[in-house]
Amino acid sequence: LLPFIVISFFKKQLFFATFFAIGILSSTSTLGTTLVFFLFIYNGIISQNNRLIYTPIILALGIFGFYYFVTLDIFEFSRYKILNVDFLSDARLSRGFILLSYFTFTELIIGIGNSIEPFTIEHINANYVTNALNRGYDYNAYSALNYTTTVSGNFIKYGLLCGSYYIYVIFKLFNSSANILRTFSVLIIILSFSQTILFNSWFIYFFGIFFGLIKKPNPK
Repeated sequence: LLPFIVISFFKKQLFFATFFAIGILSSTSTLGTTLVFFLFIYNGIISQNNRLIYTPIILALGIFGFYYFVTLDIFEFSRYKILNVDFLSDARLSRGFILLSYFTFTELIIGIGNSIEPFTIEHINANYVTNALNRGYDYNAYSALNYTTTVSGNFIKYGLLCGSYYIYVIFKLFNSSANILRTFSVLIIILSFSQTILFNSWFIYFFGIFFGLIKKPNPK
């Protein structure tokens, strides 16, 4: 739903942007909740697309949304998840970069391919590794030991050159884009650091919408 919030903002359809935002907040997704408030702040303050009349409306919606998110019991579980994120070991925020800290110079340059699981077992002494091994080699254990975000995963699997090139490409998209595409680029950049959106269905979803918008004449 996040891309639809972006599109709704740039079509000045604040009702739909609010509707999609409520849907994401209700999902209890920590990442989704964080990005909803980010998009309201970004479009209310930073984005140059909105005329002056829209800025206070968007900011007011964001402030009221944050107030109700903090006070209503329906969002209690979401608040609990956000306040209890372990930034030093969270799979989406830091686990991949922690893995990189164990690489040799050669591994940093060329990567380790798809050998994330054996490398993790050999070098990482953490609860998630112990729990995965105790469960045996089921799907959840495999996912726990192999999960990386897009940015950290590129460096881990393909090395410094490919990892750096991906970052260059997405920032290049940001610097050369029209307003709506620039906001969408920011969304892709954040998601690249927090989940896997490359070589899977999310890649088709996000980049499909992005390049679809490019083909429209003068996206605003």
